Formats: sequence, C-alpha cells, structure tokens
Amino acid sequence: ECLNQAALVFGAQAMTDTAMCALIMQLWFVFRAALHGPRSPRQIRWTKATILAAPYVALLAFSLPALGVRAGRLTVSQMDFYCMLVDKPTFLISQYTVLVSILIVTLIFDCMLTLTVLLP
Repeated sequence: ECLNQAALVFGAQAMTDTAMCALIMQLWFVFRAALHGPRSPRQIRWTKATILAAPYVALLAFSLPALGVRAGRLTVSQMDFYCMLVDKPTFLISQYTVLVSILIVTLIFDCMLTLTVLLP
C-alpha cells in the first residue's frame, strides 16, 4: 500500500508540470485560431486528444517504474501523511531532466502566446 502511494506521489509532479504545459499550448492554439482562422477538424481532434492524454502519460511514465522499487527504499515522512521514495538518484535525475524539458517547452509556448497577442 505504501509503495503504491509513493509511486503516485512520485508521478504527480510530472503530471502537474505536463498539465501546465498543455494549458499554455491550448491557450496558444486558441489565440492562433482566433487570429489566423480555424484549423482542420482532424488537427483539432488530434490536438485535443494529445493535450488531454499528455498529463496521464506523464503520470504513468513516472509512477510505473517507481513501483519496481524495493520496500527498503521507502520512507514515511514525519511531517506529512504520505509515503515517498528516497535514495533513488536515477529516478530523480530522470524526473528533473524531463521536468526541465517540459518547463522549457512551456516557456517557448508562453513566449509564442505573448508574441501572438502583442504582435498580431
């Protein structure tokens, strides 16, 4: 039970960051469509499906590998009410690499959104 909870806690950060990136992308697509006309229905369906699925894919991508951790690598936080993974530098390095990449993509789309709104 504690391992399942720790795996979900581990994947929640990736899910949150991916959802933030998806929100910025959705705003950019909306403003772009308002200024340049709508896209084809096929593109709209593909974009919506990708934006809706991306956070859940990120959650699974980080939670499933965390389920393979041995019970000795878990700790119960004294200040919080949940279990978490400890001493897994490989997981942390991979998680932070992906999260920084998502942040960079988010910033790029945020800049594109700003330029789209300010310079039509």
